[in-house]
Amino acid sequence: MARSDPFASYSRNWPSWQEATLKALSYSLAFAVAMPLAIMICVLPALFFARIYFFVGMERFLEYPVNVPLVFVANIPAAVRRDWIIRSTVWRVIYTGALAGSTILADVAITALFGEVRVTFFPWVFIFLVISTGSALTLKADAYWIGDKACQELDSSSGNDWRRDSSRLCRMAATDCVVHVILAVLFSAGVLSFLNLAVFSSSFDGAPAGFIDNDLLLVYAGIAFEISLLIGNRIVSRYPEFLVVAEIAKIRNGRRALLRTSPYDPLGARRRDIFMLARYVERASAKLERSISRDATFAPSVVLRAGAAELLRFLASRDSLDVNPPKKLDRNLKSLFALVVDTPSRSFYDNLAYEWKAFDESGRPAGQPDRSAPRRIEEFFLQYSQPSAASLQFLIQGSLAAIIVALALFGRVDVIDFVKTFIK
Repeated sequence: MARSDPFASYSRNWPSWQEATLKALSYSLAFAVAMPLAIMICVLPALFFARIYFFVGMERFLEYPVNVPLVFVANIPAAVRRDWIIRSTVWRVIYTGALAGSTILADVAITALFGEVRVTFFPWVFIFLVISTGSALTLKADAYWIGDKACQELDSSSGNDWRRDSSRLCRMAATDCVVHVILAVLFSAGVLSFLNLAVFSSSFDGAPAGFIDNDLLLVYAGIAFEISLLIGNRIVSRYPEFLVVAEIAKIRNGRRALLRTSPYDPLGARRRDIFMLARYVERASAKLERSISRDATFAPSVVLRAGAAELLRFLASRDSLDVNPPKKLDRNLKSLFALVVDTPSRSFYDNLAYEWKAFDESGRPAGQPDRSAPRRIEEFFLQYSQPSAASLQFLIQGSLAAIIVALALFGRVDVIDFVKTFIK
């Protein structure tokens, strides 16, 4: 397929090599941005059907908490089981069809803008997203089911004016799963951009990017992948309540953190998990305030910040030196889950405000440190390493060195040419 040259209108007064370089740079960067942008725009209708599918699946899981298809479950009435199977299958088929059409449409858009590419969205991204869709609800449903049971327990002990709404929890779980699929979409788009620019750069012969050396295409391919990751990170940061739910489930289930803490810490890896939960709760509180006004403080957000402060007080107290945390910590975790996903009663709020010292004697917010949520790069190092400039420098340099070595071993980069180009 012949490619049109979108840069033909540039001035011809430049030397040919400078003009070719400018065209190649603009072309490759445009491709790096267009790949994730095209698939995200085209996949929006499919995400609408995905949310309905996840909502139906979460409704079913709250009533019948099994992670296997209902076809293999015998202790459910036949009529009920048939109804759930039909509803779930219909929305899954609709979503799968919309997803296939979305990936094909994204390929058409990329081909129209840049010509034929070696690695396309269909079928590779389509297959990956189908698998991701199937695993999203399995990974997240259990956490919301545990939280729903915790809300029922707290409701029964706090009064009869608790406004329970299971459909709200199902909508939240469905949105959480959709965000999971969006991250999979962006990750796959970044991988495809990287492969087309760095590994299969020969597919750009005849296009402006064909004038770029392979080592520079590697840099632009890395930029393409980083663009997708930054967009995904931005999306995740807009939903701190999902991080709160996931962290509470991890702490209550006793799952170990990715990195072990000091072997002399009786609390072990849970100390890091509880600390990160406090940070996520602070971000959820800030989001709640920003959704109304940036210049005011509201009682629900005050209670959330008091809950985060209570977790930090626990980590600094003698109670955290016990291998088995006290029952109060488990109740605090349940209470935080209820504040994030449900609408508790007034008596429940009053009890928490008293326990967490959220308000003073006059009913105003108690003096709490005005600690802003850490930046996301700082949060990464708080969770996985030491928040220092040396760690950041080591991570960046180590990643670049690993990528260059790997591509040099596979013959994709000439090290001598790369050094010469870098010096220039």
